[in-house]
Order: sequence, then structure tokens, then C-alpha cells
Amino acid sequence: PKWAMEGKASLEKGTEGWGGEWTKMTGLWWALEKATLFESSTKGVSTTGRPKEIGHWVKCARKGAPPIANVGAFASSWQRWWKGINPKWRVAADGTLKQAEEGEWAELEKPGVNGFLSVLIALKWWKEGGGDGDWAEWVADVTWV
Repeated sequence: PKWAMEGKASLEKGTEGWGGEWTKMTGLWWALEKATLFESSTKGVSTTGRPKEIGHWVKCARKGAPPIANVGAFASSWQRWWKGINPKWRVAADGTLKQAEEGEWAELEKPGVNGFLSVLIALKWWKEGGGDGDWAEWVADVTWV
């Protein structure tokens, strides 16, 4: 479908040299979408706490990256949202995300145009905004999921 092809192209454009983890993450996303036959339901990942820039992108028919005035604030917003949309069993007492347990994944089993693509595209904007910091650690966590 058009949304998937455009999403894939957007995730790949200008990302040469970003490292194997980025390529692995986007490849896993593509495999997930293929496995669900590019199902696109209206039920996407939760918008609660979602960075406002993602909402702007959706309203603009998912065309181009929105302006990000403060990449640090955007990164913090994305991190809070990511923790919030993960299953509760992943969040440790200290607020970090655990990668050692298995449980239900209903919160993140959201293929389609309103699903995981938003998580990945926002990570791309973070990197493009010059916000390296712990970006690679978050890419690794999304890849693990």
C-alpha cells in the first residue's frame, strides 16, 4: 500500500551511515507490516503523551518532517511517550525499560499507518535534529521490542 511504501522510503532517505541498528530496526518494522499483510486499522499506538510534532505530521497527511524547535525537549517527550506505550511489565521501579521478561504486547501490537511507523519516524526526526545523546540506546530498545 501507498502508506507503507512512503513510510519505508521516508525511513530510508538520508539514513546512510546511521549504523546497523537503524537498518535492523527499520527492517524488522517492514517484516512486521508484511507479516500482517499491511493491515491498517484505525487503532494505532496510544496518542496519550505523544509528541505534538507527530500529531502535526498526521494532520499534514504524513508529508515531510515537522519543525522541531528544541530537539532536547522533543527527545524527552518521545522517551516519555515510548515508556508510556510499552507494556507495564517492561517498566522497572527506577523507570528504565526491562528487556528480560516476556508478557503481553497488546499495547504495541499495532500495525498499519497509525501504528509503529509513528515511533520510528519520530526517532528519525530526533536524529535529523542533531540530537545524538542517547538516541542509539533508544533505537536499540525499539529494535529489541
